Amino acid sequence: MSSSRRLQSFPPPDLEVVVGPTERIYRYHSFLMASYSNYVDTMLASNMKESETKHISFPDIEPELWEKMIGWLEHAAHPPLSNPEDIVQVLPLYDKYQFMDGIARCDGLLSDYFDNIKKSMHGYSAMKDEFIKLAAMSYNLNLSQSKDKAKEYASHVLKRTLCWTKVEDIKLLLPLVENDDKVLVSMVTALKGRHCRTMTMDEIRIACKEESFPQQCVARVKVIEEIKDMMRHVHTEKIDIDFKRLVEGDQQQRDLLSYLKQQYTRCSSVEDPGAMEYYYELDPQGYGTHPNDNWGKARFESMDPFGNTWEFVMFICQEVDDESSSEQEEAYERKVLYRWNGGYSSLVPPKTGWEQADDQQLPELKLTYHLETKTDGYF
Repeated sequence: MSSSRRLQSFPPPDLEVVVGPTERIYRYHSFLMASYSNYVDTMLASNMKESETKHISFPDIEPELWEKMIGWLEHAAHPPLSNPEDIVQVLPLYDKYQFMDGIARCDGLLSDYFDNIKKSMHGYSAMKDEFIKLAAMSYNLNLSQSKDKAKEYASHVLKRTLCWTKVEDIKLLLPLVENDDKVLVSMVTALKGRHCRTMTMDEIRIACKEESFPQQCVARVKVIEEIKDMMRHVHTEKIDIDFKRLVEGDQQQRDLLSYLKQQYTRCSSVEDPGAMEYYYELDPQGYGTHPNDNWGKARFESMDPFGNTWEFVMFICQEVDDESSSEQEEAYERKVLYRWNGGYSSLVPPKTGWEQADDQQLPELKLTYHLETKTDGYF
């Protein structure tokens, strides 16, 4: 049989801690609390009254929350902070009152959380308010273990318009991606369409810092979701094109038109929202040889999420001299052949109404396809 008793050689608690508006009193050994908190250590080591009275107050911390904070530090092997909601509550207080060991332990837990989130990202199972708040906290507090993982999480969320549901969430996460050009471009593209790709990165960053930018994102995603739902039910997999006439006396133009007069297959661009999610492409690799080796893919693209403007483009190979290498690299120029701006929204490339983009004297363009419909589910 064993019995418990207070060791006479060990002094009783000498520090009185008053917590919350109800002024609940807890008693601790001052050296132990000073080891937990730089704030407490400073108060007790200075000439302030707390060093004499051994009385410290935390009026902004509720007793239940205080017990979680101290309990985790006292029982590190079995931490009571078992969910993100707890860390959202205690981490700002650990930081405010300089509980450095508490901050470090939160950092380690956040690192584990974001590792687990990354495994489930494609299922959108981690789009919780708590994770967004924790990502912002990790970034703002510059936590060494979790900060980079929080930035990766923010990039994942903001690249996908499906996640633009709350203005406050976007405001919290935007600072984490301020140097992620790919994410910023994708966000501005969702708002302004593909034409924004002619903007410089400085112009794109300025657009993202506009006060109304988060509100625009949330308002836009509602319409994009409606378009996405419509595209579930009406679509076409293949498009054939024809020209009203061929250009007489210009063999190069005749070769070009014969090359373009092929079947175009629907492709998906998962990062582009609304009508921009699908484009229709002719891949020259699928058609064997062609008249000009510099001719690359041809494509129908919606230039905005709503299908208000479409372009028929061709990618032309340009050889670029690499001064550091004896070999030449290939780059592709995006050349617009036709544009459509019919004054209404079209979720697939319009069959008629295309206009030439320059003075190439191209013939009238006409598309042929059959729309597939389905009353429920995806194609």
